[in-house]
Amino acid sequence: MTRKSLRTYVLFSLLSATAILPPLQGAGALEMPPETMPPDELPIVKALPGAMRPLAPLRPLPANPEAFFLQGETARLGFDVFVAAGEARTGGVLQLGLDTDISVMPEASSMSVLLNGVPVDRFSIGGSRKAPRRIALLPRVLRGGWNRVEITVEQRHRVDCSVASTYELWTRIDNRVSGLQFAAEARPTLSKLPLLPLDEEGVFVVRILGAARQPEIVETMLATAARLARAANAPSARIEFGPRPASSQQPGKEKADHPKPAGLDVYFASAAELAALGGEHDDIDPKAEELQFPKSGTATLVVDPRDHKRLVRLSDTLEAAERSVRAASTKGRAFEAQTATFRDLGFSSRDFSGRLYRGGFRLALPADAVISDYASAELTLDLGYAAGLSADSEFRVLVNGRSAAILPLGRSDGDAMTAKSLSIPLTAFRPGENHVEFEAVVSRPADRECAPGVQIEGDPRLLILETSTIRIPRLARMATLPNLAASFSGRGMDGRTLHPVRLAVTGFDDNSLSAAGTFYTRIALERADLPLPKIVDADTVITEGGTLLAAAGDVPEAMRAHLKIDDATLIELAANAARLSDLALLMSGQDIDTMTTGGIGFISTAEAQARDTTLESWRTSFTIEDDPNWLWDAVVSGTKAIASVGLGGETAPLPVDEHTSLLISQSPAKAGPGAVTLVTAPSPLDLASGVAHLVQPAQWSQLEGRAALLNGDRIETVPGYVSAMHATQPLAFGNMRLVIAAWLSMNPAIHAGLLLLAALAFGGATTVAVKRVIKDDDAIVTLGNGSRGDG
Repeated sequence: MTRKSLRTYVLFSLLSATAILPPLQGAGALEMPPETMPPDELPIVKALPGAMRPLAPLRPLPANPEAFFLQGETARLGFDVFVAAGEARTGGVLQLGLDTDISVMPEASSMSVLLNGVPVDRFSIGGSRKAPRRIALLPRVLRGGWNRVEITVEQRHRVDCSVASTYELWTRIDNRVSGLQFAAEARPTLSKLPLLPLDEEGVFVVRILGAARQPEIVETMLATAARLARAANAPSARIEFGPRPASSQQPGKEKADHPKPAGLDVYFASAAELAALGGEHDDIDPKAEELQFPKSGTATLVVDPRDHKRLVRLSDTLEAAERSVRAASTKGRAFEAQTATFRDLGFSSRDFSGRLYRGGFRLALPADAVISDYASAELTLDLGYAAGLSADSEFRVLVNGRSAAILPLGRSDGDAMTAKSLSIPLTAFRPGENHVEFEAVVSRPADRECAPGVQIEGDPRLLILETSTIRIPRLARMATLPNLAASFSGRGMDGRTLHPVRLAVTGFDDNSLSAAGTFYTRIALERADLPLPKIVDADTVITEGGTLLAAAGDVPEAMRAHLKIDDATLIELAANAARLSDLALLMSGQDIDTMTTGGIGFISTAEAQARDTTLESWRTSFTIEDDPNWLWDAVVSGTKAIASVGLGGETAPLPVDEHTSLLISQSPAKAGPGAVTLVTAPSPLDLASGVAHLVQPAQWSQLEGRAALLNGDRIETVPGYVSAMHATQPLAFGNMRLVIAAWLSMNPAIHAGLLLLAALAFGGATTVAVKRVIKDDDAIVTLGNGSRGDG
């Protein structure tokens, strides 16, 4: 497409009153191409209004980085869902339970659903909708294997047309009552693990049942759980050690509008050990090497951890299944020294008629990329905006939530831009996954009136084309520590996928092992090849690198010293055990006396309370009137200021408070290129639940810096200065040049000092050379004068 034709297309789209999507005729209206309209004779469609015949239980939607939220005036979610060949031939239903903010205007707000790029539904949202929306998925649109479901919303405010009010607009998919549903249940097998139902958070669950706790058997348990999650192509997984929850022990309780028990039970036991359990385990065949479905109603697998040949057969089966389900996946693909169109990154052209546009895409950089101010990424935008926008209208680029570039949209008669270039500082990115987001303020003076007609029939104001591109420059490649984003993304900071993942726990209780298994499986899902787990002790982690998972009161002193975590930080975190326990009991609605039970099994808070008093006295003494060392404090402050320009300084304390439920901190290992990582929580129970929350896509993608704290659903990261760098690439002049440039940009004071030394050296050399020239000239003049005198 030439620039002239592109400009014509953009202007025509903006001036046209017809949106790219078909207009909404009314609440619940559906406009689709005739070939995708559901025929009356389709059995699954006949079942839609009143569930006239039994349907298989719901299979919940998979977890996503947006945590099922669609926020703002426009938003989009995408899900990859697996469908059996038989299910695709008969058709199915997509059920969506929706919660919408009261501010959303139903007359001007809609949700559109696409299946494999084909529109299958469009309906009004907002108001008092209670029943889930049931959407027919027709055989001619479904396909056996992976299918792509895309959900887009357009939301407008009922009474406020300001830009600020757009942040109040949201719709949430309630995954407890959402998912895929078919006329008959397709039984999952080891080669079709994606058919297993996820839990209500979209997480793949593996329950490990077995009494053995020897390190080598625990390693086998963890590796098997990770292989199962990879073979299911799970976006997120949770590993649970211990007895099966009571809810999944009640067969026949699942209903058509409720999911089945999530995940599967894996018994690590010999035939004799399984027989000794008796009771409900009588119908489990210990010799079967395929999934079973006993009276419990949950998919079950039996693994004898001492039968090496059987373990090898299971591993081969799961590896073959993984190759099959992950063949088309682009997970882990990293961009460097290349240009990608927005279309390549999942962004689609569309116009926008609201006040604040929000959209974007995700891309990954190599895990060993050195991020510093030595290069920049280049955006080349094809976009247009309509006439009559307010003078403050602008297009903003945000990377990982931070502003990176601004483009004014200031022409009163509108404009169509082609190949408009914007530079994005490389420092806005991080190793691993990055979220590039666009925000465009396209308000008009008439918005102050907030006329309902304008809300409903608003003309397009902005168009961004998928032909726009982003170019990532060639990056310096070397592992930097500490760096949580690099350590746990893609191939890992050392660039090797088969390097063992060292794990240490302070106890082999169910909660500690659940936390370790969940954390390891998250790393295994990120890597191209499965890295095997290795159970080690805390001293090995400190020396060679690895991850220690422990309750705050159980963190060894050597680990605290290595990570420079003071006692007050861990005492504050440990004190949260009682607070979190009381909160959980209150939320459960049980009539339990938290005064007598809240501290059972947790660390005593008496020491923390005493320390709090001491700390408060210490803080209040830090005034010029009371503290005779106030001048020394000024020197310390100056030292910290010097650190900001690259000359080192003290490590800032971690901001743990009463809301912190999990802390993850990192430092270089004593020997070798590994990283030492500590994952800690108030108690072992909090550790298991906190890690399960941390590894979900919405939280995991935010990890960066030297430390991160989980406060409710929010991740707070703590930046750190690079204190170690290790080679990950073969020695090459081009890469070393970039690494040196990156290091100098991370240490500006040293860079300035080197330039000053170079300037002084140049000045000194110049002075010496000038003096020598003057001396030589004087000698020549003297010699010349002497020659004339002799003559």
